[in-house]
Amino acid sequence: MTIRKHYFALVLILSLLGMALSVYSVMEYVWFQAGGDLSGGLCDINETFNCRGAIESSYSQLFGWPLGSYGFSFYLLLFGLSIFALKSFSEIGREKTLSFIFGVSALSLLGSLFLFYVSITQIGTVCPVCLSMYVVSIALFFVTCWAASGVRLGTLAAQSASVCCDIPGRLLLRGDSNSRRTTTRVSLVVLIAVAAGYALPSLAKLEQSKFGSDEGKKLMTLNQIYRDYLAAPERSMPPLVETGLNMDYRFGSKNPQVEIVEFFDYECPACRRIYPYVHELYEKYPDKVSVTYRNYPLDNRCNPSIQHSFHRAACLAAEIARCAGEQGAFGPALNDLMYLDEFEKDDATAISLRNAVLALPERLNLDKEGIEQCLDSERQRERIHYDIEQADQLGLQGTPLIFLNGKALASVHPVALRYVVRKLLGEDPSLESLETPLS
Repeated sequence: MTIRKHYFALVLILSLLGMALSVYSVMEYVWFQAGGDLSGGLCDINETFNCRGAIESSYSQLFGWPLGSYGFSFYLLLFGLSIFALKSFSEIGREKTLSFIFGVSALSLLGSLFLFYVSITQIGTVCPVCLSMYVVSIALFFVTCWAASGVRLGTLAAQSASVCCDIPGRLLLRGDSNSRRTTTRVSLVVLIAVAAGYALPSLAKLEQSKFGSDEGKKLMTLNQIYRDYLAAPERSMPPLVETGLNMDYRFGSKNPQVEIVEFFDYECPACRRIYPYVHELYEKYPDKVSVTYRNYPLDNRCNPSIQHSFHRAACLAAEIARCAGEQGAFGPALNDLMYLDEFEKDDATAISLRNAVLALPERLNLDKEGIEQCLDSERQRERIHYDIEQADQLGLQGTPLIFLNGKALASVHPVALRYVVRKLLGEDPSLESLETPLS
């Protein structure tokens, strides 16, 4: 079999292209797994052609390593063999190399066709980088067939199988000195290719860690929070009661694109920190965002889930705010109590906290007798107990517990809240806009 001129040069070019695509694939895989955003560029052309679906699927890796690593090893092996075939191998050695490439390129072609089939039928999207690698695989196979033209495919397949079966013996350095020298070179190429593919994901992580900006790392973290949110199960929220003494208090849109439900405690420091940012969202997007506030006082005076004394005025604060709601002043009462200075004092006592909370009617010019009558009747405790029961059923572990469209938000950092809500609204917010201080 006379090998056509320039065949191995073409294999070199295709191998370089395959290695470049494999490296890009691994970099994108590592970036996405670390929480990076794939928006923009080759990996995000449109809803049909994007890398997200492939990377999120179980077909993106094998034995814990991304498929791009195997592709890199494969093309690096072909690259090294082609160099030796051009420079050192005898005509017989080149024939065996071509037979070997035919066999592995046929397997690569079958693998590419299978993965393309999976993309269409199971994943529902096509990865542009993967598609480019499939094209390289197809080109490699047909270039090899072209180089071996004149040889029947059955004969070529038999020769390929013979060469592959002979490799274990060659690796044991059997044969004459020329054979051993050739085997040593081939073994070296194989070892380098395997080691490089194995190390590639770690090198990608190191590279991104070394050169990633602080902004990039923050956005990666935010994107991971968003992905975790999307993966969270959707829970059924308590039905909204819009009238009567036991009504729920919802602010913002009556037909929201993003519905926020927050279980909170007036004394909870994290609740108090996140409060102005929640308030900001329905103020900024009055036609798109709504917020419903539900009570979960970490106070054993009204919460049977709290076994010991903890927050000493949380139940009273929840109750008096709902009593203010009977006078149409829940919003002002909520705002007043969330900014109550006494809750911030380390030396505050149970008595001082209680007195500060009970002074709410004077601060808001409410009917004090009406508030006292409401507190004495304990009629608002029924609704508070209902909120507590609902939160327990939803698996509340601490406050605040925030749901966005029925899915729990794992992080209650203000920037994370802003980011996820704005993503749900279809925006692509910059880090600068997310970190803008409240006005």
